[in-house]
Amino acid sequence: MHRLLVRDVALMLAVLAIAGCGGRPSRAELVGVYVATEPRCTDVITLFPDGHFTQTVTLHDTGAILKASGTWEYDAAEGRLVLEDVYNVHHGHVGYNENAPEDSIRGHWRLRPVGRDDYVRMSVNSDLGVAFRKIGRMRAPAKTSGGASTTNGHQWTRIGTVPGRE
Repeated sequence: MHRLLVRDVALMLAVLAIAGCGGRPSRAELVGVYVATEPRCTDVITLFPDGHFTQTVTLHDTGAILKASGTWEYDAAEGRLVLEDVYNVHHGHVGYNENAPEDSIRGHWRLRPVGRDDYVRMSVNSDLGVAFRKIGRMRAPAKTSGGASTTNGHQWTRIGTVPGRE
């Protein structure tokens, strides 16, 4: 009896782990707010449904804030997200200017998002464990002006945070 219970619990945990953490997200699941933090900076990227993104990087040593915006594309079959015109500020990225981060080369990233729904992660530097994690969702334009963001002439509103990731 005890073996049967242990086996059933182990099987259930395995199924939950596979269902909740694995797989490639859909394009719609990618839309939202992501954050990556490392000793050098905090990087926040917002992916909008219209294929545009905004990036805000806060450098911890100087407090300087770098802002960028560009476009993103997702190839669900390949599981590849491409961001164009993004700051390369993380360790190991070609073009990062350590002496003047604001002069870092803006280029493109190819990321492989994993996870589903609100549990999407995108590794920036797996050697250092730096990854973006989803912290908020977006919804279509609202009639109110509170908490709204605008990109490419479209207004989108952050509708909240992912539980436990404020």
